[in-house]
Amino acid sequence: MRIGYFTDFFPYQDPITGNIFKPSSSGGVGEVVYNLTVQMAKRGHEVYVFTTTRGEDDSLSRYGNISIMRYKPNFTVSQSSIALKHLIRPFFSNIDLDIAHSHGGSLPASVGGAIYAKRGNIPFIITHHGDSIGGFGTLGRRAGVFLYNHFLCDRLFSNGDKIIALSKSHLERSEILRKYRNKTTIIPNGLNLQDFQISRSQNECRTILNLPADEKIIFFLGSLTPRKGPHILLNAIRLVQKRYPKTLLILSGDGYLKDSLIEAATRNKLNTSVIFTGYVPENLKSLYYHAADIFVLPSFSEAFPLSLLEAGAAGLPVVATDVGGVSDILYDGVNGLITKTGDPEDLADKIMTLLGNNELREEMGKKGQMFAKQYSWDLVAEKTERIY
Repeated sequence: MRIGYFTDFFPYQDPITGNIFKPSSSGGVGEVVYNLTVQMAKRGHEVYVFTTTRGEDDSLSRYGNISIMRYKPNFTVSQSSIALKHLIRPFFSNIDLDIAHSHGGSLPASVGGAIYAKRGNIPFIITHHGDSIGGFGTLGRRAGVFLYNHFLCDRLFSNGDKIIALSKSHLERSEILRKYRNKTTIIPNGLNLQDFQISRSQNECRTILNLPADEKIIFFLGSLTPRKGPHILLNAIRLVQKRYPKTLLILSGDGYLKDSLIEAATRNKLNTSVIFTGYVPENLKSLYYHAADIFVLPSFSEAFPLSLLEAGAAGLPVVATDVGGVSDILYDGVNGLITKTGDPEDLADKIMTLLGNNELREEMGKKGQMFAKQYSWDLVAEKTERIY
């Protein structure tokens, strides 16, 4: 079968060797498409990925039965690179696909998949990676989110032969997805468990990363944008510091809030208590999880966050907001704690509950590892293949 994946995000990573040849923050969507690509190729399918460059010219790369077409963006909205060639070039690429699979949440690649499917009269599948939240960012971003939520999503989903939702909770909560229940299948994201099960101790990981051995570490990994709530976490840490002064917050990821977060940390005299790592390459990600004591994700919107699975696989207790599909991963009081959305005081209380109880953290971490074993990319690929 010739499978086409349409996504605006895809890592610069060799699908055969796994080697990263250009650091880039492709986010959770990029990781999902990358792992699906690898798994489908292993199953004997020809896979074609249509994605966007990070600013350089168009390119075509081939790795065995995997081909990756990258299109140069025409302009940028907020931090999203928009390549209009996605709307035309894939269909005229002389590639005869058997199925088009778009990964929603970004434009215009997902629309390109729908156009290809309609013109080529082939099945169209779309995975919904989460609802877009408006109300912040540039005027261009706000207009784009409004257009996507109130027009394009309905057009894409109504044209889709099958829709993939990442969790039951997100399907029930999403205003966009609910009306398409009858053609929606739930397939969660997966995890390469072996990547997060390392033999190094916490202190060894801290030594490698040049982190202090005598402080409790709170870890956040995600885009530094309002949707992920890093500003809520920064305010919470200011409160945590009053009771637990030897607490270090690591904010990993990039985004347009980064400068304002650095300014806020300086203004609140948290310079020595907050580390901004920027983009964390895959070969260091597991070290950060294992160096930490607690993982925190105070998001305003999620579908099925990979970072919670990764934290669980690394044996970390988590504190997260109950949004989207989080409750399908995080069981309150079992493998972590639920915090109120947008409430730094409640978030601080939940963090301090775990900081003050070593046994509880250890027990929740073990439960997280047990739950993470339920997810594997091989199983995700098998379920996806059945839809094809």
